[in-house]
Amino acid sequence: MDRATSVLAGLLLALASTGEASADTDTNLQFFLGGDVAAAVFGDYEKSPGDDVDDVDFSWSFFGGVRYGYIGASAGYVDFGELNASGPSNGGFVDDIEYDGYSFSVHGFLPLGDRLVLTGEVGALYWDQKVHYEDALGPFRAKESGTSALVGIGAGFQIVPDMGISLTARYTHFFEVGDARRTGHDSDIDRISVGLAVGF
Repeated sequence: MDRATSVLAGLLLALASTGEASADTDTNLQFFLGGDVAAAVFGDYEKSPGDDVDDVDFSWSFFGGVRYGYIGASAGYVDFGELNASGPSNGGFVDDIEYDGYSFSVHGFLPLGDRLVLTGEVGALYWDQKVHYEDALGPFRAKESGTSALVGIGAGFQIVPDMGISLTARYTHFFEVGDARRTGHDSDIDRISVGLAVGF
């Protein structure tokens, strides 16, 4: 387990333990729906001298879930966008890799006052990866699916308390998305998002 994973897991455990120690949280069952936009940063692309790699793209998602006090669960769809690369290698190449998937997470919630809540999550992503590659030898196309782990931290701030509308911000790390053995590529993906959620 790398250092980032250890820190995020520790934050989630801290949220859970804080919840057990306090008795004044809202224990009503609450559902929520939301969506966000984000920057997705793709890691681990093997770059050769002279290659041009665009490893940041626009990402969006929508999600829904349930919360009970300090714990909850959610499911959602994430479009990560794509990684684009080109260069002189192999007689000149162009490489476009698309990622999307369905996420499933458990959450810890730590309220700070009436309107602000910190969150932590661990879960899994069921992903699809599409590779469109072409060089001097011709085109290569591949599509694979699989499952990867995710961890994240974030916050929500109620901007319209009477309607349960909150502004959200999250950082989520997805581990080894893609199948390097079959498509030649996998990526750790960092996603930094802002969005809106409605609780009811």
